[in-house]
Amino acid sequence: MNGVAGAPRRDAGAVPREPTTRRRRWDLALLPLAALAAACGDGSSGALPPPSREVVIGDPTPTTHPRLGLRILPRALQLDSASVVSAFPAKRGADGAWTRQCGVGPVDGVLTDVVLASTARSSDAEDAGMRPGDRLDEVTITLELFAPGCRGTTSFFDEGGCRLVGMAPVYSGLVKGLSEADLSFDPGTLLLANEVTPPGLPPDLHEADVTRFLRANVPALNGALAELSLGSEPRSRVFGGGGPNDPDVSAATLALAFDDEDAGALDEVAWVSRTPDRETPHDLLVLVDMSGSTLGLVDAARDGAEARPSSFPPPSDFPERASDFANARIGAAFRLLRTLRPRDRVGIVLFSEQYPGGVAVPCARATGDAVADLGACFGGEHPDVWLGEQGLDRVGGSSAGRASLWQAVDLAYGFLRDGRGATGVAGASKDILVISDGPDTCGDGEAATRCEPTCSAVSAADVLARVEADQADASGPRVAIHVVQFESPGYPGPDALQQEVACASGGTYRFIPSERFPRDDPRVFREALDDAVLMARFALQGRWRLARGLPAAWRAGDAARGDEVALSGALVTRVGSHLVTRDTGFPLAPEYSWIPVSPLLRRPCATASDCGATDEAGACDVICSPETRLCVGGAEGVDLPANAACRGEEGVCCEGLCQPFGIYCFVCD
Repeated sequence: MNGVAGAPRRDAGAVPREPTTRRRRWDLALLPLAALAAACGDGSSGALPPPSREVVIGDPTPTTHPRLGLRILPRALQLDSASVVSAFPAKRGADGAWTRQCGVGPVDGVLTDVVLASTARSSDAEDAGMRPGDRLDEVTITLELFAPGCRGTTSFFDEGGCRLVGMAPVYSGLVKGLSEADLSFDPGTLLLANEVTPPGLPPDLHEADVTRFLRANVPALNGALAELSLGSEPRSRVFGGGGPNDPDVSAATLALAFDDEDAGALDEVAWVSRTPDRETPHDLLVLVDMSGSTLGLVDAARDGAEARPSSFPPPSDFPERASDFANARIGAAFRLLRTLRPRDRVGIVLFSEQYPGGVAVPCARATGDAVADLGACFGGEHPDVWLGEQGLDRVGGSSAGRASLWQAVDLAYGFLRDGRGATGVAGASKDILVISDGPDTCGDGEAATRCEPTCSAVSAADVLARVEADQADASGPRVAIHVVQFESPGYPGPDALQQEVACASGGTYRFIPSERFPRDDPRVFREALDDAVLMARFALQGRWRLARGLPAAWRAGDAARGDEVALSGALVTRVGSHLVTRDTGFPLAPEYSWIPVSPLLRRPCATASDCGATDEAGACDVICSPETRLCVGGAEGVDLPANAACRGEEGVCCEGLCQPFGIYCFVCD
């Protein structure tokens, strides 16, 4: 089913009636460049400058013999970016609380999920998202050998400067009171960095000498740290700590502006997370689309529809028809795995009708039974189990068949929901990340390929029912489903069903308009996909949820029902947050080769009249889709696929008419 009214039909078998009305996604008053520049100052970063002070313990300019010394370099984590990972329509309860409005119903505003990403942490580089309680000041302590003639520089590349004993720091982390246990020294680094021996270097300098030196200087180090933090006790700034210089965000220090006349006032800013702290592990299943459209193995006679591999001749121009011929989604999954921590547990599920049961698990221990393989391979040994020749390395170029998306989501949801991983950690967050290029094409829904038998019995409605039942139970399990969706020539536009499931489960949804990217430069798509997957990764830890009223264009009725609405504008971070030195705007829709990747809001239709039709749809046509709640084909609608079940009547559809069972539909020839 087409996710954007007026875009080419997702169901290649549906025949639009003439005339059709082509409709568009609405941009909500794109923030003019001048206004964005004003919000951002002169265009340079408004991030807080790093501290320039440093402390040296020891004499950096000895006149006779080399001496050991320590240099403390302070480092402040800064706001690197503010990125919108998802946006959904919202409703406000009588108590003033905001919740997502995932289906048809009253809409009072917008809930936007945002990741505030810092410059990389030295101690937790796999997760750059800022959260309450984060300490934002760090130090690096390096061991040095101060030699005669040293000019007081520690540059590794300065031949005439101080010679470093080793490049590895003896401590790197948060500003705090140190003990002997915090300091570590690798004897393998007891070499001069430039391999030049200054005159007078003791030939018998050993690890024990360095260890004694470090232990003896712990009091001096703590005194230096206290000096750096300008207090009697070593302390760093704490996000949300309540101190006068502690960073924090609120409705007073953030704004979400959809146009240049919009003040962007927020009603609420809240931290949303299912993990109490950074140390809590994640249980994550990554679902990767391996259907034929990713490689271009589609039925050219049916406008690029996915079909059974044996039912059509492969097109000669399949690379041009591919949504991901370079396997960027496999690379994105690789990079995602490398951001996970040893305590996190992960699994990979491939989905396509080419696999038995529509799913496969690409791990070194796989036997071919997906359920058993997932149980055996799910865990923390990320590189050993999931990478290499028996893992993701072997799946590139093996795409074929239709997309058994909901079969895979149902399997993954049940696995995490029921805790089938034998070594589960109490309190671990449970998440699914789907990387796909379009809708499920294995079921019997509107996106089904005409004349093809189904290859999956699981529908989006089945998954949605499980999710909603768990969400309605206050003590029920919580499994969030996150979606990063791009598009293929045969299935353009966002898939509203994936959007709704992500919304209902508490997950995130990001759509990449990849068909608009230049085909001659695959780096553009790869960068956009990597960024979207990385933001979804950061969102596992939690995200800032911003609530505000509806955009003016929506309130005025400019955005039609049954459409997807593309948001544009800026997220403004104000000086009062102590994250920036001046009010700084971050675009809601980052651009890749000048193509914006916008957060989308679905404004569902309820009846055919919302689509401009004077009559309701018949048994074999669609106007306001009961599946996606989007208008399809304008006021005239489109036909259901051949051999699809009639709606409200007994029989099957053929060319828009409901025929008795057993009647052969000639369009299937």
